[in-house]
Amino acid sequence: MILSYQTLMGLILNDDLLDDFSVDQVQPASIDLRLAQDIELKPMEFKLASTVEYVKMPKSHAGKVEGKSSLARLGLFIHAAGFIDPAFEGNITLELFNCSQETIKLNKNMKICQMCVEEIDVIPQKVYNECDNHYQGQQGPVESYLREILFKETR
Repeated sequence: MILSYQTLMGLILNDDLLDDFSVDQVQPASIDLRLAQDIELKPMEFKLASTVEYVKMPKSHAGKVEGKSSLARLGLFIHAAGFIDPAFEGNITLELFNCSQETIKLNKNMKICQMCVEEIDVIPQKVYNECDNHYQGQQGPVESYLREILFKETR
């Protein structure tokens, strides 16, 4: 079940779900996350970015990150690999792609995406920070660990 405003506020204030947030970021069933840096995307250009907020997902919850509709209507695709596992901690790396014919300028601290949080039925026996993970504690945009493996033959 997706959590609502009151429950999200409780997670933020009591369980440290986010750092550096303001109440106006909390929506009826999601939290707006902000862009950590100014970015200019030319037509058909892809870049990695990061959220200002450092997320600390509780072991009893999972999250999903989606782009904002108003930005998508301009031709900006925002993907964040979508899913935040229980016990993940770090800034959210965003994959940005401008599919429009115009350059898009994004400003630091603008609301760039939204995160929904769901309570899971039982705390998993193994959570993200106990797995063979690559992004726990990430700060700023982090490239894929697969880059060296997949692109090594083209270099």
